[in-house]
Amino acid sequence: MRAIQQTINIDLRFIAPARIEQLRDEAMALDMADMKKLRPIKRYALATILIYMKTAAAIDDLVQIFITWIRKIEG
Repeated sequence: MRAIQQTINIDLRFIAPARIEQLRDEAMALDMADMKKLRPIKRYALATILIYMKTAAAIDDLVQIFITWIRKIEG
């Protein structure tokens, strides 16, 4: 997952977190036909943000699973 994030190689720190979440939600709401109607720069931006956010969410989920697993081993 980290390799995917590094491959994307984007820095979203200049965008407010609330705006990133809004763009992610917008990307999730659009289907392929709607995405094709967008200007290419916005389409690529939305796709990149969606991939970045989904990757981050997957990493968070994996960490939670790992923590749960370690707690079961220790307990």
